[in-house]
Amino acid sequence: MKIVPASHQMHQQACDTRFARLDLIRGLAILAGVLLHATMAYQSTTISVPLWPVHEIRGSWICDVIFWGIHAIRLPLFFFLSGFFTEHLFQTRGWRAFLQHRLRRLVVPYAVSLVTILPATFLVWNLGRFIAGNCTFDDPLSLLVTSDPGQRPMSLFNPAHLWFLLDLIIMSFSYVIIRNEFSSNDAEVPPVIGILRPVWTPALLAIPSTMLLWGQTSPVTEVHDSFLPNAPRLLYFSLYYAVGISMFRRFTTFCDALQRPAWHLMISAAGIGGVLMTFHAEVIGTSGLWNRLCFSLSVSVAAWFFLFGVMGIAIQERCRSGHHAMSRFLADASYWIYLVHLPIVGLAQIALMPLDWRPEAKMLCVFTAAAAVSFGSYFAFVRYTAIGECLHGRRTRLKATDSISLAPPDLA
Repeated sequence: MKIVPASHQMHQQACDTRFARLDLIRGLAILAGVLLHATMAYQSTTISVPLWPVHEIRGSWICDVIFWGIHAIRLPLFFFLSGFFTEHLFQTRGWRAFLQHRLRRLVVPYAVSLVTILPATFLVWNLGRFIAGNCTFDDPLSLLVTSDPGQRPMSLFNPAHLWFLLDLIIMSFSYVIIRNEFSSNDAEVPPVIGILRPVWTPALLAIPSTMLLWGQTSPVTEVHDSFLPNAPRLLYFSLYYAVGISMFRRFTTFCDALQRPAWHLMISAAGIGGVLMTFHAEVIGTSGLWNRLCFSLSVSVAAWFFLFGVMGIAIQERCRSGHHAMSRFLADASYWIYLVHLPIVGLAQIALMPLDWRPEAKMLCVFTAAAAVSFGSYFAFVRYTAIGECLHGRRTRLKATDSISLAPPDLA
């Protein structure tokens, strides 16, 4: 009887189905993004005062902690998972099906959102400015806004949260070109892997990301107001995307680096602590060389060790008999929530402006309202419609006599 190594079985599992825990992680990360944006109006130190419809003078350090704790790890996680499932999709369906899938799942939602969700967000932002007294009735639709006369005016009509889709489109189509040019499926381990014990692989990966941020921290400290791709941001997040691809291609090797998820998450928490101690000077522009290095290193350590920690948990607890219905629903709804939540968050924050509540209470109310409206609208108007089919594939409404299907959802 032939014995198949456990790591090979795990690779086969990855090729045949999704990890149920990764669906859950992706959905929770989307909800964390909603919470992150819910804190934006109530921070004591924020990265985007001119571009947010509400900013209360009485900020909260709790909102600062929540924001930076999420911000350091959320986007690296998204790009990493995108790269991981990009390679899965490419290997299982081929490059033509991959392009069709990316067109349907990325380009079409991005194009439609530009003429629907983005104008709605623009109107909400101007409504907040008008109510807060930051513009007059004569210029509520002004495209430019600035907080200080000496600063360059920032464009209020910008990609907002849709920049993520634009960058992912660029990465996806660039990957097709590179993949076809260098189509070897050789699973040979890169020479750089193996310098350290496998469990310390995230420490090795933190070096290039630290160097990128040390040279330019704008990918995590600034809001870009242009529809043109931002080169430092694209380069920084492409690193996570590329490692996600490499992880799937060399799964048996990376499995050795995922054996200590608890230690990885503890180290990530220490990295977040470093971010909290160094972000203030970086955001307000008083950071020196040493503080910037500590900030960049802390962000990188937090992101990479968190990625390996959650991947280790997801792989160790992979679902062997199907997907849990709630995890699947959350994963399906996550794309819609990502697209529509921002104007809802803005409206909720505007509605709470007159109330003399604690910032933390307002933040929780905004998060709850945005999540409830997003989930409700998804179930009522999206899940079983053409919109849902575009976002995550066809879903069939169950009848009372049907059994619940736990088949894996379409790839992200």
